[in-house]
Amino acid sequence: TPIYFANYGVYAKKYDSIDALPDGATVAIANDISNVDRSLQLLAQHGVIKLKDKTEPYWTVKDVIENPKNFKFEEVDLLMLARMYDDADAVVMTPAYAAPLGLTPKRDALLTEGVENEFAITLVAREDNKNDKKIKKLAEAMTSSEVKQFLEENYAETAIPAFK
Repeated sequence: TPIYFANYGVYAKKYDSIDALPDGATVAIANDISNVDRSLQLLAQHGVIKLKDKTEPYWTVKDVIENPKNFKFEEVDLLMLARMYDDADAVVMTPAYAAPLGLTPKRDALLTEGVENEFAITLVAREDNKNDKKIKKLAEAMTSSEVKQFLEENYAETAIPAFK
């Protein structure tokens, strides 16, 4: 059961828009395959790059077929993303890594992912207990109007409810 989206964003210390990034700018992205995929999808969603049709489970930088501003993608360890904020022209990261820098997606990101993606934080159950009454009750509680209100009131800058 999808619960919320941790609003992924593109951050830049020296630039106030994605268009202001110079030709050949360095864009830091996490080097694990799911975050490479997610970072590239975010950029493609906003027309910054174009990706070839997906034929494998994950996109990689080799799948970028159009890159009008010749961005250089620097893949770094996930834990290094916040440190790259000072060194790279832009960094693609989750709110958890942006927050220690005092950054939030809605206020500071040049681009955000929003809800048009497949990366919701999700309640998952094992195959053998997915229909258990307790699991069903937990899913119901986690997608209640109270939880939605809690997310909107306390995490509006970083989390978007993934349910109606």
